[in-house]
Amino acid sequence: MSRLQKDSTIPSVASTSQEDQEIRTLKVTLLSNEWGSSTDEDLSTFNQELAIQLAKHPNVDVSILLPNCSGEDRSSAKSHNVKLIEADKVPGVEPVLWLSSPPRNHIMDCIIGHGVPFGRLIPLIKKNPEYSHCKWIQVVHSAPEEEGIHKNISEGEKMQKEEIQLCEMADQVITIGPKLAEAYKRYLCPFKQEEKVFDLTPSVFSKFLEVEQATEERRKFCILLIGSGDSCEDFNVKGYDIAAQAIAELKDKSYKLKFVWAAVKKGEIVLKKFLHHGISPDQLTIRSFDDSRGVLANLFREEDLAIMPSRTEGFGITALKALSAGLPILVSGNSGLGEALTKVPFGSQSVVDSDDPKDWAREIKRVRQKDREVRLSESNTLRKKYMKKYSWEELCKSLVIKMKNLVFSLQPLQGESKQVIHNLQQWQQDAGRCKISNTDPLSDLKKIASGKGYRISDNQGSGNCMFYALSEQLEIVKGVKINHLELRHSLVQYLREYPKLVDGTDLFHFVDRHTTWVDYLADMEQDGTWGDHVILWAAANCYQIAIHVISSLPGQSEVIIKPAFPFDQSKHLVLGHVHEVHYVSLQPLQGKAQNITHLKIGLSINFADKIFQIL
Repeated sequence: MSRLQKDSTIPSVASTSQEDQEIRTLKVTLLSNEWGSSTDEDLSTFNQELAIQLAKHPNVDVSILLPNCSGEDRSSAKSHNVKLIEADKVPGVEPVLWLSSPPRNHIMDCIIGHGVPFGRLIPLIKKNPEYSHCKWIQVVHSAPEEEGIHKNISEGEKMQKEEIQLCEMADQVITIGPKLAEAYKRYLCPFKQEEKVFDLTPSVFSKFLEVEQATEERRKFCILLIGSGDSCEDFNVKGYDIAAQAIAELKDKSYKLKFVWAAVKKGEIVLKKFLHHGISPDQLTIRSFDDSRGVLANLFREEDLAIMPSRTEGFGITALKALSAGLPILVSGNSGLGEALTKVPFGSQSVVDSDDPKDWAREIKRVRQKDREVRLSESNTLRKKYMKKYSWEELCKSLVIKMKNLVFSLQPLQGESKQVIHNLQQWQQDAGRCKISNTDPLSDLKKIASGKGYRISDNQGSGNCMFYALSEQLEIVKGVKINHLELRHSLVQYLREYPKLVDGTDLFHFVDRHTTWVDYLADMEQDGTWGDHVILWAAANCYQIAIHVISSLPGQSEVIIKPAFPFDQSKHLVLGHVHEVHYVSLQPLQGKAQNITHLKIGLSINFADKIFQIL
């Protein structure tokens, strides 16, 4: 059923002034020190995956600006539609600083910088008049002040201040995971900039999905602990002492701990630190490693469990790599990944919310008590559920929309608001004078749709008809398989994240019969609640596709809802609307569907957007 009622007869309008914007490609450049990861570089892994996923979106060109790259790197990136751009070399200058001067004629709309080392370069880039228009996207992966509690408080405070200053200057802030999102919203709150924080909780890393795990049981239980940064300085903050004491606590020589890290120096110092915390030398292996896909994949095959016992961790990319490979994991509750896992079915079983070695020993033993085949099966199930909860496609879709908002948004023209409202009032009056046929309204729609080359594909309704119809159309047109319940939750979540139009107008302005936006969303999330015009707006923008609605109402038979920003104009969803009663999916009659025309009014983009939300 439909909730449109009187508003259902008001045509939705997409401004034709968008046409130039719709054909323009968004050009995104990431700053990085390498393609892939040849050292213990979690940030390179994240940047590579982010670039690959962004490049999958239509009308988005992705480049990575880096100091050096090989022909093999270029070929690998090209296979993912990512272009690698080498910076001009400057003798005597640190290679990362070369990135502050991109090659001439390189075109960018958005620049993505990660942390202080890369973020500090963007103001220098924007000083070039050629790039002054570029939007700055700052990615943060740590909260140095919190880490400083376990290392150097003054140094952590200094680094935190620098990070916050960069975030203040940026146009958009991306935090890796929910823990950092909450922290940086708090940091930016005094500057009234918390709204520009975007939580990007990464999904699994595609390059590790093909790792095959052996299922045969092993006599020794090998636990993988991957070091990052300066493992000597970070020994306590990363919880390496907790790992050593946990193994000692088990009092069983069949448990083995393998510590791998990128450093080639300080090996003796790290060994002494581990032994100081009680682990037996014959239960410990320390290995330096190359964080390439092949080396890491082999490590994930060799071990039985990966642990991340950090006392604090911004996210935990390394542990997510292990999960991506199907290896069972245990991670600290005081980490972004730990928080993310608690929101996934069965994810809490992989989270240890303690820094007590005895608790870690108990959890390690619990994992081992299961057969290896069972452990791997449970890990695979968790990986699938994690991928479903945190989808790269959905995350990057939202990020692309935000970047397009920054790059393509137009300012509303003064004085048009009153004219738009006047038009809406006139349309409502016209709709109220419409006479409904005495025949079956579905028959009326069938005739109208047939005349345009469509047939009705009905659904069971039960208050979910709009979502059934959208679900069917998304699968047919875009190959997106999502049932009506998941689609409902997805669109409500989209509205939670995007409660305003481009010009800042609250969507709640277009909602009836609810006292607050929160109440509206809570009601709309309930199974059986009729979908409305705001949901159709959310669907068009969430999936970046136009939605055509053919109505059974005489004289008001065609409506089109366009996304606010560039989209693939060769595809559209087609719904049928039985006046005040029901939504159906419309499918072409032997591929003879006509092009649907729609009402065109000379309004600015933002106010036109407002109209097409009213329907």
